[in-house]
Amino acid sequence: SSYRVVQTKRDEIFAAVQGSLGNHFSYSARGSWWNYFDLPTFLNDTGDNRTFYALYQNVKAVSAQASARYQDANKWSAGLTAEWYYFYSSTDTKVWHTPSVNIKGDFQMAVTRKLDVSFYGIVMGGIKARDMAGNTIDLKTIADMGVGAEYKLIPRLSAFVQFNNILNSKYQRWMGYQVYGFNVYGGLRLKF
Repeated sequence: SSYRVVQTKRDEIFAAVQGSLGNHFSYSARGSWWNYFDLPTFLNDTGDNRTFYALYQNVKAVSAQASARYQDANKWSAGLTAEWYYFYSSTDTKVWHTPSVNIKGDFQMAVTRKLDVSFYGIVMGGIKARDMAGNTIDLKTIADMGVGAEYKLIPRLSAFVQFNNILNSKYQRWMGYQVYGFNVYGGLRLKF
């Protein structure tokens, strides 16, 4: 589609706290008020559902975020982050394809000095879309998980493999566009 690109401006007023308990556990919490100018949200073309067009909106929202992480030196770490948004003012009827709930978790572990493994989990919800008749649709809650491994071949070169969507979920982050099911990719990583 052809559409003009507009620079987004966002203002945030927030209160936050962060800290740690002992040497291993850290946490943070944040509450925010947002004022977005020209926030790009994307809608399916209501004709063929194959293309998107950008809809720039002025949006006001409040949000809360909390996160926690446990780190045991370079051995292993686990973290959890949760975000919640309440959009209370918009130049359109809804804020399209923007999750109001986003929860992410991860786990990383050094199995040996050369082998690292990782796990992630994501839950997203509260995504609004519009169907061909112009009705508001609530997309299903998204749950996605994956695992990966990286092996250091030499100090700056490693091989990795990533297994994504291990639940083989057929969710739609964008209405009409089902994500790939279970998929695998890998390669080499060179660090400079």
